[in-house]
Amino acid sequence: MEKEYYYLDEKEQKGPFSIEQLKTVGLKPDTLVWTEDFENWKPVREVEELKVLLKKTPPPPPIVDNSPSSTNENENEKEKETKVLVEDSNVKFWASFKIYSFSFLLIGAAVLGAFLISNNKKKELKNEIYSRIDKILDGKTVILDGTYSLTQGELEETGYNSKSKSKNDNSLESLFKPWWEREKLYTIFKALYGGFTIKMLTKRYPDGYDIETITSGDMGYKKPASRYVQPEYWDGYKISGGYYSDNYRLPVRQCYTQAYEFFTKEDRQSPGSYTPGKFVDITNFPDIRNNYFYMSNREPIQYTSSGQFSSNWYTSDEHGANINTEDWAVYHSLSGRHYVITENNEAINKDLIAYLAISIGPIILILIIVGLSKPKYFRNLILFGKRWKNISYHDQIFFFEHSFFGKHQFTEIINDKVLKGLLKFTDKGNTINLSYPNKELFYKLVKIDKDNLSLISMKDKSEISFIRIGAAEKKQENTEIITNNEVIDNEETNQ
Repeated sequence: MEKEYYYLDEKEQKGPFSIEQLKTVGLKPDTLVWTEDFENWKPVREVEELKVLLKKTPPPPPIVDNSPSSTNENENEKEKETKVLVEDSNVKFWASFKIYSFSFLLIGAAVLGAFLISNNKKKELKNEIYSRIDKILDGKTVILDGTYSLTQGELEETGYNSKSKSKNDNSLESLFKPWWEREKLYTIFKALYGGFTIKMLTKRYPDGYDIETITSGDMGYKKPASRYVQPEYWDGYKISGGYYSDNYRLPVRQCYTQAYEFFTKEDRQSPGSYTPGKFVDITNFPDIRNNYFYMSNREPIQYTSSGQFSSNWYTSDEHGANINTEDWAVYHSLSGRHYVITENNEAINKDLIAYLAISIGPIILILIIVGLSKPKYFRNLILFGKRWKNISYHDQIFFFEHSFFGKHQFTEIINDKVLKGLLKFTDKGNTINLSYPNKELFYKLVKIDKDNLSLISMKDKSEISFIRIGAAEKKQENTEIITNNEVIDNEETNQ
């Protein structure tokens, strides 16, 4: 009876097999075998009758699984298959270009989004400023309001008399006269405190506003406190006159009241501008602000009809302007400031940086995570777009097609037979999975460079080497020698 042997395939016992059957198994020198004559398992190299099998061991199998599959083989035979001609392409460049372009596109979209958010917030906050100003103006261009209190001061006779009147008032000397003499006042009232204050807010252009403050000062009477009544005679007798009589002059308080009413009730400055209750709003107008905008006291940024082109203006002489009648004059001073709605660039830029960090940060984090999770991604791109020839099985050629968004595909050509399947990377890019219609194969990536590819089968730990078709001439010659020898060995084994 012919001997029967058992062998271990990765700790799995297989058999029994005859020596003739073992020829097709592909034993290796270290493969453990056992037969009934052995006390223990022995490696093939120590079994004399099996050593001859080592010489006939076929070379490492091709990357395809050659296990029998009669159904699929019959189906493949029924189909007329033609050899696929493929050309090399620079997949790494284009894939890298797509990745970087996509990354820049995402970052650009994030930056654009941050700017849009910042601009929308800026627009909202500026509209908020406009709304607060419109609430103060009540749809008007000019509003004014004032406060009034009892004026306290002292009356003083100026000494202005007929002698003063006789002087040449048209001479240059009149410019250097005291204000009361220049204004021809008999009595002046020197105000110490009290009086009235007028606040006027004027809109000059969309973002420019004037605030003018009118403050009362001294006053004066244009006629003396008394007048001399000429005597009248009849037949040599004085029947009347010959004495000083008081002139009727409006009380000081009423003079200030009428002057105040000139700006308010009479509304002489701008008809319809008097708006009671706005004094505090006008006073606090310069304090209007939010996170992005504030009122800045500065020069007008465009032409205004006010005639003022500075940030501040005022009357140089406190007795230069007045409200007057035939009998009296109330003097006042005027000061003005121009305000412009101004951006708070520091706050705007700070928020913009925060928005950029919020929008770009996650994208950069994702790219970092992807880069860490797939450290071999760019290295493995070398695999694609090239024709790889199996050094051990000369007639086998692989072409791997890269897909940026979809699944990677591969084309296997063995003589005139063409198979297609899907390619996946696992183990952080260290292992490839080839999915055929009827099977799946796993291989460890050992080496990938421009011209060489080495894989280790996860099934039997055999190493399979490929060379790029079109590699350097010297490499091609060596490959041809190795391939021819292995093909011969394959033929002998098959025989």
